[in-house]
Amino acid sequence: MHSVGRFILNLCIYGRNTGRSKPHSVEVRAILALLEFLPHLKELSLYWLDLHVYGKASQSSCFSLKKLFLAGIYSNNPGGNGCSTLSTLLQGFSHIHTLNIRDPTATWNDYTPNHTAQTRSVKNMVIGHVHSDAYAVYGVLLHVLSMQSLRSLDLLLSKPEQLNWIGTLVSCAHGVQAVTADITELSMKFETLHPQWSSLCLVSLPALQTFELRFPLWIASPYSLSQWKNAIDLLASLSSSTSLESIIMQIVCRESDFSAFKDVVSALESLQWHDLQSCINHMPSNVKIMTINIVVKSSLRPSGDQDIQSMAGINLTIEKEMKMQSVKLDLHFMFLQAIPLL
Repeated sequence: MHSVGRFILNLCIYGRNTGRSKPHSVEVRAILALLEFLPHLKELSLYWLDLHVYGKASQSSCFSLKKLFLAGIYSNNPGGNGCSTLSTLLQGFSHIHTLNIRDPTATWNDYTPNHTAQTRSVKNMVIGHVHSDAYAVYGVLLHVLSMQSLRSLDLLLSKPEQLNWIGTLVSCAHGVQAVTADITELSMKFETLHPQWSSLCLVSLPALQTFELRFPLWIASPYSLSQWKNAIDLLASLSSSTSLESIIMQIVCRESDFSAFKDVVSALESLQWHDLQSCINHMPSNVKIMTINIVVKSSLRPSGDQDIQSMAGINLTIEKEMKMQSVKLDLHFMFLQAIPLL
């Protein structure tokens, strides 16, 4: 490790092998000790590990580490406490700038905070897929991280009951300048969420400049119109934001929902664009630009002259519907190999 460790910039430790029903068990101090051999490590990703803490774990000496990604972190040892384990892990990486945590699975007993200083280095946080049995993770984040140091926050929303917990985080993050809310995983059965959006507390962010909404495009149906209304209502909840300058709407077209590009065009035509236009026109005067990115999987790319004409036609339709008073419209089709998620 002394000879090759200095060349390693990114390290991924994946704890679930093919055929194993349980993830590998790893002691947190072992991970911290490993990093002593990786002086130039920039990113560390931990997937599906059953983490344990025995004794007192010290801080990592790998000061070059800037990004920490945690997915499906377990802590299922008998009598174990996932909150305590996560707290110890985060305190061991007190110098990271970006934290991405999703799908925590653990024995989330009541969290008893210790009196360690909060980590102030984290500027960017991504959080998502936190299920009801793991909501105590929010308490850990509030205690270990200095929310006032955050500058960007990415939220993956899959259930309405997550809004109150995330709203507690947001209400403490007064320095956040950019927020991304991804509702592509929000179940279509939630036909209306208007009363709940205010619990996100986005209007309590005095420095918020950019808000991005990732929204799923579905085959035209009453459910898709309900989801569109949810998106409009979420944007409308920002109408009293005094610092917001830019709004980005990323409309994600999933390959499994469409068989051809013409189906994508049909679904786009069914959306009530005038509702979005009306919503943006009621935004504060400081909002200067509205960006709409229509993200399509490359396999659904226009295949002939008719598809090309359809794409030009939907562009004209959106631009015609979205005549806004003082906000510039920036509209793009984006054909990607893979749909970007949080």
